[in-house]
Amino acid sequence: MHGIILHGSKLTSKGDLSVVMLARINVLMHIAGQGSFDFLVITGGVTRRRFQSEALSIYNIIKSSVSFPNNLPVIIEDNSRTTRENIINTKKLIETRSFESLTVITGADSYRRFRRLYRLHMPEHFSKINFEVAENISGFRSFFKECVFYACSIWDPNEFFLKPILRIFRS
Repeated sequence: MHGIILHGSKLTSKGDLSVVMLARINVLMHIAGQGSFDFLVITGGVTRRRFQSEALSIYNIIKSSVSFPNNLPVIIEDNSRTTRENIINTKKLIETRSFESLTVITGADSYRRFRRLYRLHMPEHFSKINFEVAENISGFRSFFKECVFYACSIWDPNEFFLKPILRIFRS
């Protein structure tokens, strides 16, 4: 049994999927065209208060543009606010499934952080995880933001100096 985990990315200020997220969906479409998988997890919480969750926004786009078998279980994880919570909540949702491998779809900027967080929060499954990386579409601000988020994956932002810095990027 093989599963795919598609991680969300913050919606634009108009509630649309970001360029980063569209690149991840392209990777999903490529994988879907290559072979079979037994379940899909779409993960991403509410990052813009006026709009639905990242996961539901992604699902609404891909259900009309990617052809999946009708009986494919699609699991929506939309209760998380951070990547760490995405992974912890996803782990709870897939614990009952026995799988041989997982493919995690993320972006090039966040690859190192995702790898670290999966190793930390899913150590028993880490050897079964393959990371598929969407193309790098970012500028200096995205790079700096990813550095801050990587630091948050090491230290708890609620306990250290990172909380004020994170507020800058939440806008």
